[in-house]
Amino acid sequence: MQRRRRLPGTSRTARLAIALLPLCLPAAAAAQIAPPGEPIPPPDAPPLPPAAVEPVPEPDDGEPIVPPTTAAVAVIVPRSVGTEPFGDERLGIPVATVATGVTLTGDGVTVTARTVVAGAPFVLLAMPGAPELVPAGVSLPPATDVAFLLPAPRPAAAATLSAADVPVTVGQRLAVFAVTPGAQGAAGRPVEATVRQPRVYGLCEIAVRSAPGVLGAPVLDEAGRWVGVVAMRHRDDPEVAYVLPTSALAEAMRTVETAAGFAALRAAAPTDDLAAAVAGAIDIRWLRPEGPAVPLPGAPSTACAVAAPADAGTRTGRLRRNYAADASGLAPLLAAMLDWNTVICDLRRLGMPLNLLAREEVLEAWRENGNPALDRLQWAVDDCRRSAAFAPDLATGSEFSRMVLDLGEALRLAAPGPGALPPVPPPVPIPEGLEGPAGVEQPAGGPEEPAGWPYADPDPGRVIWTSTALLRRERTWSIRTTDVGMWNLDYTLNPHVELGAAVTVPIMNVGVTPTARFTVQVADSVSLGLNTQLGCWFLYPEIDLVVLVWGATPALTIGSPDAFLNLALGIWGATIFDRSAGGYDTNEEVDRYTFVLFLPSVGGSWRVSRMVKLNAELLAPGLIDEEGDDVFPYGEVWTLIYGIRIMGESIWGDVSFVVPMFEEAWTVLRYVPFGFPFLHFGVQW
Repeated sequence: MQRRRRLPGTSRTARLAIALLPLCLPAAAAAQIAPPGEPIPPPDAPPLPPAAVEPVPEPDDGEPIVPPTTAAVAVIVPRSVGTEPFGDERLGIPVATVATGVTLTGDGVTVTARTVVAGAPFVLLAMPGAPELVPAGVSLPPATDVAFLLPAPRPAAAATLSAADVPVTVGQRLAVFAVTPGAQGAAGRPVEATVRQPRVYGLCEIAVRSAPGVLGAPVLDEAGRWVGVVAMRHRDDPEVAYVLPTSALAEAMRTVETAAGFAALRAAAPTDDLAAAVAGAIDIRWLRPEGPAVPLPGAPSTACAVAAPADAGTRTGRLRRNYAADASGLAPLLAAMLDWNTVICDLRRLGMPLNLLAREEVLEAWRENGNPALDRLQWAVDDCRRSAAFAPDLATGSEFSRMVLDLGEALRLAAPGPGALPPVPPPVPIPEGLEGPAGVEQPAGGPEEPAGWPYADPDPGRVIWTSTALLRRERTWSIRTTDVGMWNLDYTLNPHVELGAAVTVPIMNVGVTPTARFTVQVADSVSLGLNTQLGCWFLYPEIDLVVLVWGATPALTIGSPDAFLNLALGIWGATIFDRSAGGYDTNEEVDRYTFVLFLPSVGGSWRVSRMVKLNAELLAPGLIDEEGDDVFPYGEVWTLIYGIRIMGESIWGDVSFVVPMFEEAWTVLRYVPFGFPFLHFGVQW
């Protein structure tokens, strides 16, 4: 008899990390770190004179004070187009320099760091709580570290600016209020900072982590008083920044108002139709700050709602009408992004991968039938070629442009002759009427295209009981319970593999069953899958019984997660080991019984609204023993399972009913006319 052994536990190693914090040197030594563009003083240079600090005046009675956090906005400087993983595909996403600005006048004039916007013909402003981006001209006053941003005159909350500086000391904690884009729009958040030197060449040197939105952001002390705005970072250390005090900012405003006035600056830096078209093409919720790529949260369907909006055709049309005014190459790159994202998202809703076009017969069929998706791919390739003709560095530096141009070569899409520009795609007609920043909303390619839902079914892997050949979104975890008695924990590795485990609630039994699912798409909207499991159940108080559970379910699924037909053949087995006859201390053979359940099924699912799916499946089980004898043959027992699924973006619940259809069951069904309740609930993240 083989004895069970317990594996030794791994020893835990305790480690102690000691952080040594060096003491700060006097101001003369700290002054060796100079801001960008400033000379480094020699070691024997005289110390800088201390700045005169005036007391902060109290506001007049009845005069409201507007803190800079209330008037802070996100400053977006579009730079390029990158890519974001989307299952097996990649979506295009705008890449931009992200800073913060503070509105200083009632008609919208905003101040930000000069280093952020220098050289940009225009910028985009995003107000917290407002969905649209507002284009603004750029003015760079001489001999100052800030820039003034000039949108079209609009009512705005202006921050109260004091001409007196707020005193700060070495080591004092400050808060940098950075406004950045996100899935919910623009939002501000404080970033911790510490004063390194109160005065360095008229600026306050602070230690603050490198994060989007820090440049141009207002800085506040622990009492909430406005210290200044972040004007620049150190040229060698991104964790060091310099704050322009409010007195210098007030002086810059007085200089402008005395010399020409903001009305003259606004007239000298107007925003044109190109700036409005770019603002309409970019969604604040679908934007990536410059720097290392960071995966964005959200389900694929949520990504499509913002990356490929319903009015994408209108947005690309506005961009293309302004190609002649764009020498940067950015406008055609944004138009290519919208066309590309529309194709990828439409194919995803239809359950079709883009690499389907690698099959010659599919590509030829699309060409012969005039498929609109292939037309959009051609437009995207042509726009990337146009961008490369005007801005080669932008095209070669954009991972999105390289990806689209490589696809164009692989599909042998039409290319212009040497020295010629690709044709401009046909514009989308805009009906008469008022246009917003994004133009008139209309479907991207006509009423025949699927509109899709704002999010995908979080659990397309099952009809109700039977497995399908569809998987959840990759790199997601999920927990699902069946009638609260069994719990499944699964992780989707990629679009083809999902691993997990099923455990039972320890009442009368303890069961653990590892599972693995595999899928592959073999044709348009046709997938094959295999669901496997192998585990043990221990029954108590019958401790002499051990049940080995195993099974495999091949499945054929036709359709998409929103509407599909599923054919499957479940093969489930249970081998029961009974030691009650011979006992554990003898060498007698253990009693063993094996049963095999064949469970063919046909089922389907249909999504009728954003939150509701209807599911149904018909099963015809057949059970045999280890001798091959029928316990009950096919055709004698049929089972219908039907129900409704209520789902959100990451949670779902199935309320279903099991209706056994054989003679002995009719007497019971009189008491449960709808069938026996069968419940599933789950969550994914």
